[in-house]
Amino acid sequence: MTDFLSTVCYIGYHAAVAPAHVAVVESGRGVTYREFYRDIGKMTGALRELGVGAGETVAVEITGFYRHWVMLLACEALGAATLSYNASETGPLGGRFAALDRVICSSEAAMAGMESAGAEKIHIADQAWLADAARRDPESLSPSITVDADAPLRIVKSYGTTGVLELMVQTGRIHDFWLRQFRFRATMDRKSRYLLTAGFGVQAFHVHATSCIRMGGTCVCGNPNEIAADIGRYGITHATFIPAQLERLLEGQGAAPLQPRLKQIFTIGGTAAKPVRDRARQILVEEISESYGTNEAGGICSMDDDGIGTVFPGVEVQVLDDGGNPVFGSPGRIRLRSDGVVAGYLDDPETSARMFRDGWFHPGDIAVLYDQRRLTLAGRVEDYLDIAGTKYSMDVLEKVLLEALPAKDLCLLSGSPASDGGDEVTLMMLILTDGPQDADLIRRKAAALLPGGVDRFNVVEARNIPRGTDGRVQRAKLGWQLKQALTGQQ
Repeated sequence: MTDFLSTVCYIGYHAAVAPAHVAVVESGRGVTYREFYRDIGKMTGALRELGVGAGETVAVEITGFYRHWVMLLACEALGAATLSYNASETGPLGGRFAALDRVICSSEAAMAGMESAGAEKIHIADQAWLADAARRDPESLSPSITVDADAPLRIVKSYGTTGVLELMVQTGRIHDFWLRQFRFRATMDRKSRYLLTAGFGVQAFHVHATSCIRMGGTCVCGNPNEIAADIGRYGITHATFIPAQLERLLEGQGAAPLQPRLKQIFTIGGTAAKPVRDRARQILVEEISESYGTNEAGGICSMDDDGIGTVFPGVEVQVLDDGGNPVFGSPGRIRLRSDGVVAGYLDDPETSARMFRDGWFHPGDIAVLYDQRRLTLAGRVEDYLDIAGTKYSMDVLEKVLLEALPAKDLCLLSGSPASDGGDEVTLMMLILTDGPQDADLIRRKAAALLPGGVDRFNVVEARNIPRGTDGRVQRAKLGWQLKQALTGQQ
């Protein structure tokens, strides 16, 4: 299979043809393509001296956007795959570090956390080491650095699909597919100025920023609390938002249009409500590119304002009925395949075997497929209660319960055969109330409002119930938090 050119080669090209063009802006400081390429050469030499080499997997702590990106690209030049993580993720990642070859962190305190997590080769990239690296002569980099199609390139994190933290290997082929897929729907060029509204801990931001740099544009790492000001300050043309982030930006702006008007924004991690999209078009942007995708597969389809998705080129989607047969026009479980799907989860063969079967990835989403390319999403598998083959919408049941019971908020979590493969139908309801009396009343009355066939039903008081901008309960996220709380598992 054909190897792929490293992003470092693209940066080297732009450093030759437009050396003074600004590649990255961080904290108001602009870094030109010439400086970017030079710093990658310096870091490549420093990491080579540490022993970083081809085939390694390296976790790199995020301690500054530009510095972090230089380190990632230097690892790429050396043939090593990288995982970006924040110090706050050390606990949730836990023993996962033991599955990686090397960890680069920022301090003695961070190293202590790594050792307890089982990591072996640990290097502290403190200020003194970074200063020494900056004083080096840059290593001469080949203009044709390639990434092997089947070699690991990035290690990607995912919390949402399975309800627990998983790591996945992106090969050169998969990474290239994600980049080409994004370029298919992006309007970036050398004049683009892309606002990074979150770090590389989220893989989509890494892909979007890399695409901008490959096209010779400028990536701006702004202040998450000053997005509106940064749009004007840096002449932003493109940006990626999580829906809640976009909603806060629009609310804070009021009626005044933002200047300049952006050419295109991308939403990830959920669906932006239609009023939010309408408002964004009024005061912020010419085009909103919303898509449905997963960390395991990248983008699956684009979504229009009516909730109709159109499957991207190179992606094959089927919807299966309860018997596992492909169907059109009826709700069922999605399965998909493409060159952008990972092979499985790192060091988790049991979950991998459940989610990746017969050459297909099963993300756990429910949809109606109208033809080979158009679908409507109906929710997650965990959004439905399955009793003897009859499916009940958790959203509908929750509305009935909220109207009948003195709860400020509530949600249902299922342990039905549909989700755990057992015979017993179990159900848990998390509630927010004004006091113990309300909670006692809910416990007495709630079971009578549920459909028959539930074997076990428990009511638990909660501190908060996470909901997306569309108002729907984020059940996978909540299930993962609940599992941590009840079992201590990471």
